[in-house]
Amino acid sequence: MQKWEYLAFARVGGTWTDDKYDGRNPQEKLSDYGVEGWELVSVCYDSSGYNYYLKRPVVAKKKAVTKKAKPKTKSKSTKNK
Repeated sequence: MQKWEYLAFARVGGTWTDDKYDGRNPQEKLSDYGVEGWELVSVCYDSSGYNYYLKRPVVAKKKAVTKKAKPKTKSKSTKNK
């Protein structure tokens, strides 16, 4: 099953609510996020400004392959009596 991560930010009064790519216009900002694999899924407008919602697939991390440790052999102690 595909897993997703989400990102939301807004443009209020000409400034972005996040710091990433600040000072860019919406097209430039969204293009930069697109290079990182984000897909714009929705833009909503409310009284505070535009809200942008993006998603991208979560990349499954490969599990590290570990070698099984060899069982320790018990050494027989030889005591001279």
